[in-house]
Amino acid sequence: AMPLVKTQDALAALDSVLVASADAETVKFLLDSAKAKLWRHAYIDPKEAREQAASFSGDVYSTLVRDRFLAEFDEANALELPSGYSFRPNPGGPVVPPNLMQRRVAVSVRNERRYGNWSGMGAGKTLSAIVATRVVGATLTVICCPNAVVDNWADEIGGAFPASEVAKKTWHPQWQDPLETKPRYLVLNYEQFQQPDSERELVAFLDRNVVDFIVVDEIHYAKQREAGAEMSKRKRLVQGLILEAGKKA
Repeated sequence: AMPLVKTQDALAALDSVLVASADAETVKFLLDSAKAKLWRHAYIDPKEAREQAASFSGDVYSTLVRDRFLAEFDEANALELPSGYSFRPNPGGPVVPPNLMQRRVAVSVRNERRYGNWSGMGAGKTLSAIVATRVVGATLTVICCPNAVVDNWADEIGGAFPASEVAKKTWHPQWQDPLETKPRYLVLNYEQFQQPDSERELVAFLDRNVVDFIVVDEIHYAKQREAGAEMSKRKRLVQGLILEAGKKA
């Protein structure tokens, strides 16, 4: 694991590294990198990270990062839980609210309409995506994932928001609620995108449905391609799903 950089050190380093002659792309990279370090500290010790940021006084770049981080931190902390939330890690145990990372993902998706969550294994990425779908009020969410975790997605959706309807591994989901009052989730394994009729099925599905939210889990699985192909059929159709859904949004 990478060593943890404290918030005060990450901000102080910004002022010493950045020079007026740095080009815009370099400055943006350094600012984003510094903010990521602040968030890594916050996930480990939120109280200390926020206190160090709030008390830091520096030059223009470190102040910019500090202010952005504090605004994001406070918005994530203040996030109201979506109605119906009932995630219980242990059956019969108490409801456990989303952690800071999961709240931040939801807020980022609400504000920016997209988010790349590169947190490590076991950090709660699945729940972060599910919570985000409810924060933005998605009616139909499509989840693209490896076959091995299809059932895990379905179980976690049902555990976090029991009122949801979940369908798996089909382009023809049968929903029980015709009025669309319940959130709907379609969990597709990547193999659904590489069958001989996948393209036709995808086009027909998008004609019948408005997709509000798409999750691409373990994105490297979408890139597997046949010998000689410039782009895998999986990747091409997953990209098509995202682009076409975006046009209706």
